[in-house]
Amino acid sequence: MSVSLEKKSHAESHAPVEKLEFVSINLSWGARSRFGTEFDLDLSCFLLNGDGKVGAETDFVFYNNPASACGSSVYSGDNRVGEWHELDSETINIDLPKLKDEVERAVIVATIHEADKRNQVFGFVSDSRVEVINRKNSKLLAAYNLGEAFRDEAAVIICEFFRSGKGWKFRSLNREYMGDLSEIAKNFGIELD
Repeated sequence: MSVSLEKKSHAESHAPVEKLEFVSINLSWGARSRFGTEFDLDLSCFLLNGDGKVGAETDFVFYNNPASACGSSVYSGDNRVGEWHELDSETINIDLPKLKDEVERAVIVATIHEADKRNQVFGFVSDSRVEVINRKNSKLLAAYNLGEAFRDEAAVIICEFFRSGKGWKFRSLNREYMGDLSEIAKNFGIELD
């Protein structure tokens, strides 16, 4: 199942559980500056317990914590300018069966670093795109054009993977978030400095 989503739309994959074990979330954007400032987009993953909060700081995978303690979720590294010719500027790989038993959801977020300070939104960014891929069969689960779907936002809760019985399912959330990464982190139980 491949889904290309518009703002505030919602889709859920009902693929058989055995097909959702290893997933990649890829963020790419063009290295373009507007008003003399480059764009620094970031991808993050929150591993949430049943109460909707992270169990530990290491359950927040992002540029300052590139891997979860259990090794299930790994961040490729912070690309600060984007590269339109690269397939993926930033990637998070998740091995769903390796997630700790208490983790109920893995939530994926895309943000623009220092968006308020730089007066930036996704609508200004060239070719900003997120793809969610089932690594087991290389199938695209969903694709998001951030510049078109979220023209006036700088933070988006993209999707989540959630426990369903003994396996995992995918759900596209596609929700804009008023605020930045620190505010999203606070909502999920993490205080950023």
